[in-house]
Amino acid sequence: MKLAKLLKKPFWLITTIAGISLSLSAAVGIVVGINSYNKSYYSYLNQIPSQLKVTKNAKISQEKFDSIVLNLKIKDNFKKWSAKTVLTAAKSDLYRYNLVSAFDLSELINNDYSVSFDLENAVVDQNSIKNVVIYAKSDKDQITYSKQIVLKGFGNTEQARTNFDFSQIDSSKSFVDLSRANLTLMEFQILLAQNFENERGSNWFSRLERALVASKASLSLYNSLGEPVFLGPDYQLDPVLDRKKLLTLLNKDGKLVLGLNLVQISTKKTMNLNLEVRGAISNQEISKILKSWLETNLQGKLKTKDDLQMALVKDKISLSDYWYGSPNSKANTSQILTKSKEFKDLFDLSETNFFLNTKIGTVYLSIIPKLLDPSQISVVDKKKLVENQKIRFEITASLKRKAIDKKFIIQDLPVFVDLKVDFNKYQAAVAQMFGTIKAVKEFSMPEDQDAKTLSSNEIKQRVDRLFELAKTVTNLENPSEEVLKSIYLLNTGKYLVDQDQEKVKQELKTVIEGLKSKANTQKTEKNSPTQPKKPEVSLAKTTENSAKTVKVSTFAEEAKGQSQSQQTQPVSTSSPQTSQNLNSNSTTSTNLALENEKFGTSIWTAFNFANIYNLENTKSEYEISTLGNKLFFDFKLVDKTNQNLILAQSKISLNNIINSNKSAYDIIKKFNPDVFLDGTINYQDQGKDKKEFILKDLSDNKLIFKSEDAIQTDQGLELRKPLKLQSKPSNPEKEISTSLYTGAIYLVFDAKNISDGNWINLLADRKGKGLVIKVKNSDNNIPKTKEIVENGTYLYEILAGKDSIKVNSYFFPTKYPKRVKRLNFKINPKDTLPNFFTLEWFHLDWYQIGPGEQNKKPQQNAKKEPTIILKTLAIFNDKSFAEKGSLTKRSELINGLIRNYVKK
Repeated sequence: MKLAKLLKKPFWLITTIAGISLSLSAAVGIVVGINSYNKSYYSYLNQIPSQLKVTKNAKISQEKFDSIVLNLKIKDNFKKWSAKTVLTAAKSDLYRYNLVSAFDLSELINNDYSVSFDLENAVVDQNSIKNVVIYAKSDKDQITYSKQIVLKGFGNTEQARTNFDFSQIDSSKSFVDLSRANLTLMEFQILLAQNFENERGSNWFSRLERALVASKASLSLYNSLGEPVFLGPDYQLDPVLDRKKLLTLLNKDGKLVLGLNLVQISTKKTMNLNLEVRGAISNQEISKILKSWLETNLQGKLKTKDDLQMALVKDKISLSDYWYGSPNSKANTSQILTKSKEFKDLFDLSETNFFLNTKIGTVYLSIIPKLLDPSQISVVDKKKLVENQKIRFEITASLKRKAIDKKFIIQDLPVFVDLKVDFNKYQAAVAQMFGTIKAVKEFSMPEDQDAKTLSSNEIKQRVDRLFELAKTVTNLENPSEEVLKSIYLLNTGKYLVDQDQEKVKQELKTVIEGLKSKANTQKTEKNSPTQPKKPEVSLAKTTENSAKTVKVSTFAEEAKGQSQSQQTQPVSTSSPQTSQNLNSNSTTSTNLALENEKFGTSIWTAFNFANIYNLENTKSEYEISTLGNKLFFDFKLVDKTNQNLILAQSKISLNNIINSNKSAYDIIKKFNPDVFLDGTINYQDQGKDKKEFILKDLSDNKLIFKSEDAIQTDQGLELRKPLKLQSKPSNPEKEISTSLYTGAIYLVFDAKNISDGNWINLLADRKGKGLVIKVKNSDNNIPKTKEIVENGTYLYEILAGKDSIKVNSYFFPTKYPKRVKRLNFKINPKDTLPNFFTLEWFHLDWYQIGPGEQNKKPQQNAKKEPTIILKTLAIFNDKSFAEKGSLTKRSELINGLIRNYVKK
């Protein structure tokens, strides 16, 4: 196909003869590009035998081919032409006569062989043409044959020269041949006019000949019998020129016609010839190719806008049903489409480069799409469009050779394209189930003070377990205790107590029954749909009043409860969100939407999607990933027989979770901390005053700390002023000692710019007592074991017993993090040195963290302000840390801190 070269790939021209008798289609074109043909052919023959596929079942064998081509018969209407005339016409740039059409090659043609002559070395020998190489190629049999032959049977005299008359030329059968040019009519018209104007000389025929050759066009002249006509030396063709001495090219009935005058030089006799330009790339051909290309490349990239798609989901119809069918319910869709039917208002194209100068092979395409008016589509086509769930667009296409060209080779060509632009039945069901058509449905961890703070690992463990539980079909109709507790935890962030279990079970069953009812109404849309039963108790209400009915456990109690129920670790939940009701006329559906607007319920319904909607040969797949403080649940419904075929997909995000890949939370929480701060995971808020920074405690106590001028960095929270406690514990019923006399503190931080004469409070009371960083100087005789002399990461373990305080310090230099320095020392609780930590004065309700007041007389030459970058702080009011046998858990904690905050 000629357009293949224009749009996509090189064109390998091999003349194919369609029948035995000479016809115009057989005569169009001539053997062109022989050298490129030979290169392709010989590269094929030069393959090693294992690569050269020659089948024994070919219709024509080598012997049969040799027999055919060595005994070629010339057609009767060529016998009167001399070999010299025919070879000259075949090699002429102006005529490029197709010599293949002069011989009977039907036995090859009828067996799907493409035939070509190589005339590069051909010579005339009386009435024969020698040194001709014939090629025959079969794509079907993957065979290419070749043979050097002699073309025989030409006439001995030149009858046409002596008997030629004007009447012998039939203008209806003669034409200008563009079969080898790969040009559109518009492009050829411009190109030929330019080439003719660029030629110089007084001989109009010579200028026309050179212009035609430069435009890759040739002349094909025939008589009324369809026999070729060659002009003798006494004849020439002059172009018909307009007043400006330009070529006359007329468009008649969609055809381009070149005006010529045939002149007999000796008699000055003239005959007008209007030759149609044939062999150009037709608009129909371009339209067909563009239709195929656009349907392939726009599919999946052109989508309905969210508001229109949501309206279709509410009406339970497709866009093709609306446009070309007669749906019973279309109120929501009509409301959208009555506002506008403009393409830009209804559809989104993910790749806007399709609109302007999209490169397709060697040309550039620009399009203007619009919806085709349904009144212009036949009833039969409408039926097919509804069956295939497609929409017909009219795309106005224009093509240019170069993106910078101002002139088009095809302009404003209408191309009719059928595309699927809205959800398939699977995706529509997913949208109905989740109550949204957005790419990502967002949930957040509950802000309720009683809700647990949980990690991405815990969430994944719970989701993985629900996936396994969903494989037990009875869990859908009659959910087990494990299912209920898991979903409730994901929905509320709290543990389900026994007295509420039956209530939650009925609520979940109501949600599932409602979704099944919706699924059934899609199949029986014309009947009155069965409305789902209104839930007796709302899960949302349970969440609001949960402080009265739900027990909130500590980390330690969680482990105990886990052992009793034999469940996996609990997981986080999303906060309820309100979405648009899928059925605006149903109050029950509104409540149902609210029930399903929860993370745990959404996960459970996704895993049971195929059963709820009775979808056979499908299965659910999912992936869980984390980014920052978000967890993403990527749900896919795939074909069981072809798991690469994704039928529907949706994504859920859960905000404000603890990213287990960045935090040591999973390790710390095992030992029930009283305070746990993580400065590396962005789990904090900006206060009303932008200078005020809020950091949330991740323990069950959920304390709040604030600091001014703090900066969040990838390494941690950069503190320039103290981080101070702002709130009491979240659970008033739980007693927290205001003083820490026994227990442990783990602190990981980076220290920068600590110079001689400066000291920084890491943990300090109102009087400045606490844990201090100080560098040795000439005026203060501090033991070397208590020095900090380099920039780097520091890990402090402070163990408080009845009689002493033990401090273990680990230092990881910035330049050499593997060169760990360990400094151990003990402090007597009665020690009055103000520079070190004394638990006796350490109170949870007023201590502060980070740079406090520095010594009043700092060295005047201090270059930079000392800075502390807080990575993490964990405080355990647990005397077991100072007792014998605590080494195992302490080692686990320290290794976890190093792994997450030092050697990432």
